[in-house]
Parts: sequence; C-alpha cells; structure tokens
Amino acid sequence: MSKEQSGTGQVFQGYARFYDQLYATKSYDAEVAFVLDRVAAHGHTVPRRLLDLGCGTGDLLAEMK
Repeated sequence: MSKEQSGTGQVFQGYARFYDQLYATKSYDAEVAFVLDRVAAHGHTVPRRLLDLGCGTGDLLAEMK
C-alpha cells in the first residue's frame, strides 16, 4: 500500500468514528422506502440480496430486513 493510500484510509477512519453521531437524525425509514421504491420501479419485488458499498456504518442495511 502506498503512503497516499494509507493516508486516505486514516482520514476516513477518523471520520467513521463520528459518522453515526453526524447522521443521528437521518430518516433511515424514508431512505429504505426510497430504495425499495427504486427496486420496484425496475420491476422487482422485495430484494433477496443487497450489496452495500461503503455506505456508512451499516444502519441503512440493518433497516432492510
């Protein structure tokens, strides 16, 4: 790993500690509804699998039960 890559990782590790605090008032229910609406718009029902790519600390995916 280059110095630039490890430096970038360090920046995001510091941010991750505060992510949940910064987004504590975020409406995950509304975002879940939006995602499921987008899935339905493409002709699918409730998804069986979802891929979560770097989307915070996992609170949204946890709501996708």
